[in-house]
Order: sequence, then C-alpha cells, then structure tokens
Amino acid sequence: MKDIKIFYGKKILLEDFNWLDNAGVVVSPEGKIIAIEKIDHIRREYSGRIVEFECGTIIPGLLNAHTHLELSHLKGKVQASSSFANWLQEIALHRIMFDREQAIASARESIKAMIAQGVTTIADVVSENITPLLLAEYKHLRKFYFFEIAGWTEEQATNMMNRLTERIRGLEQYNDTMTFYGISPHAPYSVSESLLRNAVAFSNREHCLIMIHLAESPEEDELIRSGQGKLYELFDSFGVLPEDWKPPGCSPTQFLYDLGMLSNDTLVVHFNYPSDEDIQLVKNSGCSVVYCPGSHRFFKHTRHPLPTLLKEGINVCIGTDSLASNEELDMFREMRIVAEEFSELSAPQILSLATTNPARALKLQNETGKIKKGLSCDLAVLISNNADEITLEMISGKKEQEFSVLATVLAGNVVYNSAV
Repeated sequence: MKDIKIFYGKKILLEDFNWLDNAGVVVSPEGKIIAIEKIDHIRREYSGRIVEFECGTIIPGLLNAHTHLELSHLKGKVQASSSFANWLQEIALHRIMFDREQAIASARESIKAMIAQGVTTIADVVSENITPLLLAEYKHLRKFYFFEIAGWTEEQATNMMNRLTERIRGLEQYNDTMTFYGISPHAPYSVSESLLRNAVAFSNREHCLIMIHLAESPEEDELIRSGQGKLYELFDSFGVLPEDWKPPGCSPTQFLYDLGMLSNDTLVVHFNYPSDEDIQLVKNSGCSVVYCPGSHRFFKHTRHPLPTLLKEGINVCIGTDSLASNEELDMFREMRIVAEEFSELSAPQILSLATTNPARALKLQNETGKIKKGLSCDLAVLISNNADEITLEMISGKKEQEFSVLATVLAGNVVYNSAV
C-alpha cells in the first residue's frame, strides 16, 4: 500500500497494558493504525517507510483534559494562598493589566512544551480567543476548545451567548477535522442561573460538551449554600452581584444537577470538596471528573477523593490547569503527583487518567487514547536517561521517571523529535 508508515520501537504498550517487544505500528496514509506487530512480521507483510526509534519505548499520546493556555504568562507571578478568594482576586487584577502580546508568546511556548512532552490532545478553556489562532498552526494536533462564559446579569447572559455563537463560527475558517469545541460556564459561583440554563440549552441544541469548575474550594460551597464568606465579600467589593441575588441554598453540585447541567456530556473540573451525596449525583449523571494534581498541590487542598471516585465507577481524568496555579504543564509530572499522593493506585490506573479516561470524557475513545487498530496513530516515544528499562511503573510515576520524550507523533506525523 502506498505511503504506509511504520513506527518501529524497542517495545510498544498495548491496550491491555502489556508490552510487545521489538515491534512496530503500521499506519495508513490517513494516519490510522493498521496493525501492531513484531517488526519481523511487519517487514514480511508490509512495504512502507520505516521510522526507526530503535531504543524508544512507544506509548499512547497523552491527553491534557483541562488547561488555560492563555494564562501561561502568569507563571511564577501568582502566589499560592490559603484563601481561594484571594487567589481569584489576584487573577482578576492580572486580567485588568492583560498584555495580549505577552500572553500570545507565553501560550505559544506552552503549546510547544506540551507537544515535546508527549501530549497529542489538548482541552483548553478559551476566554480571550488567543489559543485558537495558535493551535491552528498544528493541523495534526487534536484540539478541544471550551469557550468560557461568565456573568451575573441578564444583559451579560445575552451578550455572552451571542459572543459564543460568533466565536464558534470563527472556527469554521480552519476546516479542520482535528478541531472540536464545547462550552465552559466558568463555575457555579461566577455564572448566573439564567446563563447556566442557556448553556445547558446550547449544549443540547449543538450537541457539544460542557466543562465547568465545580466543588473547587470550601469558599465556593459557603457562597452557594449561604451567600456568605470570602467569595461573597470579594464579589460584593467588585459590585458584580445583582441586588436581588440569593444563594441557591444547596451544594454547588446539587445546584448544577437541579439545572440539568450534569450529564454524560459534562466534565466537572477539580471536584475537590464533594459530599457523599455530591459524588452520587455525579455518578448517577454520568459526568466525568477532571482532577488537576499540580494545581491541587499548589493550593494545599485536603486529599482529593480520587480513590473514592474511581471505586464508584466515575470516569476520572487529569489535566494540568494553568501556570497561574501550577509549576509546569507536564502530564508526566501530573501522573507523578498522583502516584505520590495515592500509592494504592496501580500504574495502569494512573496512566489511564492521562490516556483512555480523558479520551472517553471528550468522546474521543474511537479516535485516540490507545495504541489500537483503527485509532489515530497518536504516540509518545520515550527514551531512557540511563541503562534502565522503561517500565509502566516508571511512566506512571510510581518509580522515578528516568526517561525523556524522544518524539511525539500526531495522526502518523512526527511533530516533535528531540534528535532534530
């Protein structure tokens, strides 16, 4: 077959988390996996250009299920605080002093860094419309834009929904099968009930996913339940709350559930402080949860309920969040933090948080997340930093990560090669 590519490595991680040694991935001209076989068998059965990573360990490309690339310019500029409201206030002040050129340059560097760290799918929350322009440069990268909406008044709700429609139409210029979009009502504490209802209606009408920050801090819970606390004081000082605003009087999760926002098409981000009842609501709704380990550590939150969520059968994935609340946008580091915090989790469980689980959450399970016949050839090729064999325990962070990313392959195209 014409234009077949064969990616050959020392070993390949199969979908059952077993290794196939001295093997290759056969790829169609369209970037789909045709076969995964021992290299001797491939040489006999297929003719095509062999891309040799003889010392490389090949694993599925990673999926970053939640980030804010446009905040990359805030790296090291925002200090961790015991008060989430204080951190939010600092972010708001930085937004007032927003430097678009600096934000663009920093976001571009973050994109390059993520690809160089084996990421092949990025789910990015978009507020300033910076990243669609940048990510469009990477035609083989799988891009998921979640357009952010926020606001308390009816006028803001109308303007936000009108702007949302315009922004989505703007994606049509790319005519890109690797581009997807969703809607991101920021959080229960920053979006009016009317706008949340509009977001649900939009999602149902357009058949798009919803991503929303939920149960991120105790202050969020206090505001939604009682209309008191530091978040209320912050919003009151900003003068953003309508005079007739009243708290829903329940947990943030219950609030969203009652509005019909929680469904199989919803990714709830963080979910740091849910009650047992909240966990059942998310489970019964079929939501996916995006846990952000580095950001969680940045805020010194209490232990995340990750093991409980997994035990309940909830689909959990991980993301980096932004550089305003994380040191790096490195998915291997995120896995390492999970391994450090939750020693009871197995290596396959941890790696699934960055591969198969986010693919399922983003409805991309038939496209990516595994090295499997029929799926897109999205690969991360690793090389040992010493003579040690790269193991699943090492990749997941359960053992010291003594390896580097040698190459990243997107839909059968090498888009990063450390040797070049």
